[in-house]
Amino acid sequence: MRSIPGIIVIAPSDGTETKKAIDAIVEYKGPCYVRLTRSSSPLLFNDNYDFKIGKAIKICDGGSATLVTAGYTAHICIEAARKLGKEGIDVDLINMSSIKPLDEDILVESAVKTGIVFTVEDHNIIGGLGSAVCETLSEKNPVKVIRIGVQDRFGASGSPADLYREYGLDEENIIKTVKTNLG
Repeated sequence: MRSIPGIIVIAPSDGTETKKAIDAIVEYKGPCYVRLTRSSSPLLFNDNYDFKIGKAIKICDGGSATLVTAGYTAHICIEAARKLGKEGIDVDLINMSSIKPLDEDILVESAVKTGIVFTVEDHNIIGGLGSAVCETLSEKNPVKVIRIGVQDRFGASGSPADLYREYGLDEENIIKTVKTNLG
């Protein structure tokens, strides 16, 4: 969807963000695509959350690495970040629910600080959040980017938990990937 000219691409992480995103989209003049999950999810945000098209929010602050996520994987990343923190690996966790336009400022600021970026998305690593992050950072602040997501293959049927595990989007794989790449 990102390749369609002028389209807005949003992947909200919870019900509150979904409602706020829809409210913002109603005010926007142009095409929009909202990517939702079939899984129910706990709330991350309350009614005071201020969603803005093109803006991300930092959920965790750290200096070891940057995790960028959108949609349901934000919940998985929060737990992975918590467990990494217990091991002394503190990460910047960015909820990048606005995939197009991307919040380049928060992304570049975090990449400068940490020097390594991991994207986590329940989507093909080609054409989605990971690609948008790579495109931005290759032009504005080249750093190593590791994309955690569906590795250019067709999807399968199954429960969300089974599919997240199958595609390496579970906490264990995220933690392992971060630790392996940090050396």
